[in-house]
Amino acid sequence: MKQMQNQKQRNKKLLNIYLRIYKLVQSVKQMKICLIRNKY
Repeated sequence: MKQMQNQKQRNKKLLNIYLRIYKLVQSVKQMKICLIRNKY
């Protein structure tokens, strides 16, 4: 029972890390798009 709890918590942490990375990537893409638009 406790094992399952630990597994869930670990999954949650991984999901949070993944979400953070995803948001970071999205913001970087936005920045690049803005930079490209400003150049032309």
